[in-house]
Amino acid sequence: QIRDAVKADGAAIAAIYNAHIDRGDCTMDLVHWQAEQVSQRIDELDPREAWLTAIERQTIVGWGAVRKYSLRGGYRTCCETSIYITPEATGRGVGQALMDALLARSVELGYHLVVVRIFADNRRSRRFHERNGFTDVGILHEAGLIDGQWIDVAILEKLL
Repeated sequence: QIRDAVKADGAAIAAIYNAHIDRGDCTMDLVHWQAEQVSQRIDELDPREAWLTAIERQTIVGWGAVRKYSLRGGYRTCCETSIYITPEATGRGVGQALMDALLARSVELGYHLVVVRIFADNRRSRRFHERNGFTDVGILHEAGLIDGQWIDVAILEKLL
């Protein structure tokens, strides 16, 4: 089941995201999210943004977001999406269900182009996005630094 995130989901969303921070596998964030901060962000979402949750057996096993790409007016038709799931939910269609819902919501919100940023060495995520119609448009070399390691970031896009 995919549904809009609500304030009460803050702890579960933070836990999933913090696990990815700890693994250093897909986010440049270095500081753990707090449940209260996540709940507040959900409560204060911009009308053109969305956070969605994936639920199995009454447990949140993943979440995704549609965010404005930039605050600059010329980019008003461009958004960025992200998906984070628990390791236990990997390979069971949770990511695909979130992707389908995020793309549909992006259209509903009036976006024309979706952009994703993925660690360049995260081949699984890149293949997943390519299967969903995203095109690789380039690499930001040494865009981030985590634990003394330079991280290259792939940029992919999809016209809606």
